[in-house]
Amino acid sequence: AIVHLQIERNKYPDIDKDKFYKFIQICLSMKRKTLKNNLSHGYGFSSNMLEEKLGKEILEKRAENFDIDQLLKIFKKLF
Repeated sequence: AIVHLQIERNKYPDIDKDKFYKFIQICLSMKRKTLKNNLSHGYGFSSNMLEEKLGKEILEKRAENFDIDQLLKIFKKLF
């Protein structure tokens, strides 16, 4: 699938656009996997670190269940 994202610069001035796009790519890389699996695989994050920063409830969902603002909040918690 092709995903096209356009980020409003004025709405999100404090994010690194390239780093955020990579984050989105990793989150959506394996469609049937949970956010926890994609982030662990894509960044090498440990399960414990992810659970401390995000909580189990968020990690058990798939990335496609989040809207762009929710993904941005997750991104900010991790980076």
